Amino acid sequence: MEDFSIERDLNKLHFKVSNYIDFNKITLNEASEYLPGWIHINTFDDLSICWMSDKMKNDLQASTYKVIQEGPNFLQKIIHPETDIRVIPKILSFRDLNDPDKIIGFIQMIRYATDHPYLPHYTTIKLSTKYNCFFCQTLPIVDPQKMIYNYLELFGGNEESTEDFLKYQSLTKREKEILQLIAIGKSNSEIADQFKISALTVKTHRQNIIKKLDTSKIQDLIRIALTYSIY
Repeated sequence: MEDFSIERDLNKLHFKVSNYIDFNKITLNEASEYLPGWIHINTFDDLSICWMSDKMKNDLQASTYKVIQEGPNFLQKIIHPETDIRVIPKILSFRDLNDPDKIIGFIQMIRYATDHPYLPHYTTIKLSTKYNCFFCQTLPIVDPQKMIYNYLELFGGNEESTEDFLKYQSLTKREKEILQLIAIGKSNSEIADQFKISALTVKTHRQNIIKKLDTSKIQDLIRIALTYSIY
């Protein structure tokens, strides 16, 4: 994308809506009816589509049943082979992290039918704990800003700092877990007991969290923990 800040905003807002869906604050159908672009659920094993929004069905002229029946073959028909070679390893590496607090985005070339040209689309992917699959959104690159505006209208402003979001994303899965416990007042020894690790290890994790988030203020740690996780 020409404007990297738009790409970061798309990732951040996709992250937020995915959490809202996972924690039953909004339904998948509600999100897909409101938001532009496609919303789809892809399996962990072969990345095939197991659910897709009505807009995606209409654009591709395909039913969910047909897409499920064709499995990975359907994706091979609509995604450019070079894109497939470049993107698949990235998705599989992301899957192996097994971290629902991570999100990735990438550009891929997609066509809506075999006689249509390939066009650039931006896809964001996050692990869905609710569906145990990938929660995905794909948007033609022609108007990514529209997606951001609709997200903000639906979820009430863009008060979260993009800088904070990028810092939070730099944490490891264990660091995010420990940050949540710090936010609710757990001591190093209590955290150590919960994860069956030494208090010294917890102290090291805490130091890494403070360094990555660039703050040692407990109010900042609590704010960031509450902003990017819903428990």
